[in-house]
Amino acid sequence: MRALFGITAGLLLTGTTFAAGVEDNLPRITTVPESPSPGNPLQLVVRGQWPDGCPVEVDSVARSGRDITIRVRRDSGLICPAVIRPYELVVNPFPQGSSPTAGIYRVRFEVSGLDGNANRLLAFELVPVADATRPGPRPESGYWAAEEGGDFNTSGNGIGFDFELQNRVLFIAANLYRDDGKSGWYIASGAVTGGAMEGELLEAKGGQPLFESYRAPSEISPFGRLQAEFTSASTAVFWFTQASGAGLLDPLKLMPVSVNRFNYAYSDLRE
Repeated sequence: MRALFGITAGLLLTGTTFAAGVEDNLPRITTVPESPSPGNPLQLVVRGQWPDGCPVEVDSVARSGRDITIRVRRDSGLICPAVIRPYELVVNPFPQGSSPTAGIYRVRFEVSGLDGNANRLLAFELVPVADATRPGPRPESGYWAAEEGGDFNTSGNGIGFDFELQNRVLFIAANLYRDDGKSGWYIASGAVTGGAMEGELLEAKGGQPLFESYRAPSEISPFGRLQAEFTSASTAVFWFTQASGAGLLDPLKLMPVSVNRFNYAYSDLRE
């Protein structure tokens, strides 16, 4: 319990440290209104910083099902003042006379004109549109694992997630692997709203080994961001994001993982 308390306290105390890091350079996607509802107008607002003084304008807005892509263009031939400046883009992703339905939309913000005109992802956001009479799936507490054969078959055996849901706040401890192949412990927490959750992903290091005396974790460092899209009480898609560098136009790393609540009760077992 002491180790868990120490990590949870670190989660609260390191928030300002995380905001001061490279994640500050990432654009942010918000909505107007703040809590969208089905059948009502919805605007998406993208705020960030641009590496030069040339104007930032929306080049295209594409919507396919629940996937929305906002794209701007950076023309390399333009001569622009060497000044970093903030920008704000307001987008209506739905044509006149249409509106969002209940569910979770996946919003991507991209820039083209770089890397041989390849599109570069700068921001990703889950946008829940919640019906007040149908608040969305409430995830079950327990052990979750990668779902083989899910929408995103990007992972498999060997990773898992412990869920603890209290009221509307979900705490997730993830058992993953680091780049060197060693196991790692990652934590995130956030409120579940409209079937979606988001929280900063932190990596815990230097805690108590098994069979040794207690020592608190020596380091809890920012690792990225976790957004969860719950499709039912026992199935979800986890969207992991991480800044790839400190540059304002450095691409955002994005990895979706389909997960489900692990079933310990095999169908061939009988009481």
